Amino acid sequence: MKIKVKVWVDEGCIGCGLCEEICPEVFEADETASVNEENIEGNEDAIAEAAAECPVEVIIMIESDFDLIIDDDEDEVEEESVIEEDEL
Repeated sequence: MKIKVKVWVDEGCIGCGLCEEICPEVFEADETASVNEENIEGNEDAIAEAAAECPVEVIIMIESDFDLIIDDDEDEVEEESVIEEDEL
């Protein structure tokens, strides 16, 4: 099964541009950073480096073998995508 990667920049980005310097294919930084989701595949190592080097630690990268449903307004996993233990 193919691993899926979800990347986003949380609140608190200071727009320093380090992520764009490390991985310009994915990140664009002005006042805050944004993610070009079309270019995530193939750039996972550089994204992980950008996340590790982010001075305010707001770059989030999640790798999974299942689809992640993220509410972009809340940056939370939707409840219906969570399987409770008794449902297994």
